[in-house]
Amino acid sequence: MTKQDLKRDIAQMTGSSMPSISEIARYLGVGRDTARGLVDGLDYYSAGRAKKYFAGDVAERILQQRGN
Repeated sequence: MTKQDLKRDIAQMTGSSMPSISEIARYLGVGRDTARGLVDGLDYYSAGRAKKYFAGDVAERILQQRGN
C-alpha cells in the first residue's frame, strides 16, 4: 500500500483529512496511548482541546513503523 492509498483510506474511514488521536486509534484498532506514540513529534492543529493531525503525515509514520 502506498502512502497516497493509505492517506486516502485514513481520510475516508475517519471522515476527515485531519483526524484526531481518537479517530486514528479507532482506524488502527489500537488504544489512544498507542496512537499517541505513533504521532509523537508530528505537527498538529489545535481545535479546542483536540489535536488534529494531517492524514498524510500519519500515513507516512505508519509506513515508517511498518518498515522497522
